[in-house]
Amino acid sequence: NIIPKAKKICNKLDVEVRDKAIDVIENMFSEDLLSISEWANGIYQPKNKNISPCQRPKEFTILLANGDVHPCNIVEYTHEPVMGNLFENSLTEIWNSKKWNNFRKNLFDKCELCPINLYMSVPLRSDRNTTRFQKFYATKIKNSKIYPFVKPLIPVYRLLSKRSISFNMLKEVHPFKPHIIDLEKSQYWPIEKLEAFQNKRLRIIINYAYNNIPGYKVKFDKAGVKPEDIKSKDDLYKLPITTREELQDNPMFVNKKLVSDVLYTGGSTGT
Repeated sequence: NIIPKAKKICNKLDVEVRDKAIDVIENMFSEDLLSISEWANGIYQPKNKNISPCQRPKEFTILLANGDVHPCNIVEYTHEPVMGNLFENSLTEIWNSKKWNNFRKNLFDKCELCPINLYMSVPLRSDRNTTRFQKFYATKIKNSKIYPFVKPLIPVYRLLSKRSISFNMLKEVHPFKPHIIDLEKSQYWPIEKLEAFQNKRLRIIINYAYNNIPGYKVKFDKAGVKPEDIKSKDDLYKLPITTREELQDNPMFVNKKLVSDVLYTGGSTGT
């Protein structure tokens, strides 16, 4: 029976996703399914049908204590592939390496071991759950007891499975479109251009903090530091240290132009 087997596998997952994974298994799949492999055959498709690649390696990485850099969640099952090591190269160099860019374009066939593709209701590779999975879903689950509860969710499930709604909406909105296009292109920038962009953004942030957040202006002035003194990340050592205690319940570290004089705090300082 697929559900007990799936639960057993889910129990090995990280505690933060374990309960969610079990809920997905229970809610999306019927006990009529005979095996995990039968279910997988309904989802996974040959490589030549995967029109769009997985987006995970374009926006995500996993760093291990030994310095190894992994491109996706496959590290939960195997120590390959390793994109590089932080003790040998910087993350910027590894992120923009030919090896990683090649991995983004030519992913593993099927990615059967991907824990997100395997256990979550919305797989990372959207093309895996199209026609074959819909037919499989219909024949195996349509007559099950949970179908009346699942049926209203199917249109939403199919929509979410295609691509990120929020990203797609932003891409079509005129003011955001140039920024989204630049963001997509930036993953292939040379290191020099990427570092120049990082330093430019850093200077913008420093200027904003100094001119809009009273608490930071006071600390800068006491340390004798001006925004123009911070030209790149190599100058970060000049910045005065701000502690968590200073930020907590302190209206001096709030841009009053954007919020009211009433400050509500929660369990996190945001630092």
